[in-house]
Amino acid sequence: MHGKLKEVLKKNFGDDEDFHKVFDEANVARRLLAHRFSLEHAMDFQSEAGLLKVNEHLSELYIAIRQANEVSIALRDEIFKRVGLTPEMVDRKLEELKKAIS
Repeated sequence: MHGKLKEVLKKNFGDDEDFHKVFDEANVARRLLAHRFSLEHAMDFQSEAGLLKVNEHLSELYIAIRQANEVSIALRDEIFKRVGLTPEMVDRKLEELKKAIS
């Protein structure tokens, strides 16, 4: 996780290494997908065995990203609770802003 965000989370939610590891792993997965995945697996796209390898790797990356997403949702809900908001209130406000800028 990036430095400043990690500092804020540690200050407000504690210094649990497993918590931060989830985000770090998801960020590594995101960077790999964005920058190197296709190049690293270029030869694998040419055979059935290679495609199985690609699929297995993609599944691992998907799980890492989904875990971070689930933690993010729980974190968002906790932040909303602390400041007295609900997801519905935020959704309503976003819709108002969208209409205002349209």
